[in-house]
Amino acid sequence: MSDSNLKPFGNSDDARGFYQLLHEHLAWLSVHNFSPTTVKKRGVYVRAFAVCCFERDLLSPI
Repeated sequence: MSDSNLKPFGNSDDARGFYQLLHEHLAWLSVHNFSPTTVKKRGVYVRAFAVCCFERDLLSPI
C-alpha cells in the first residue's frame, strides 16, 4: 500500500497513534520482502480495525 493510498485518520501526527503505527507496520512488511499484495491486504484489514477502534474513542493502542 503506497503512502498515497493510506488515508489519514485520527491524529496522524501522533507518533504512537493508530495511523502512524499502521504506516510503520506496512513499511516494515515491505522492507522484509512481503509481497505487495500481502502489504496491501494487511493495510486494508488493519486499517479497518484501527478505524473501528478510533470511532470508539480508543485513540492509541498503547
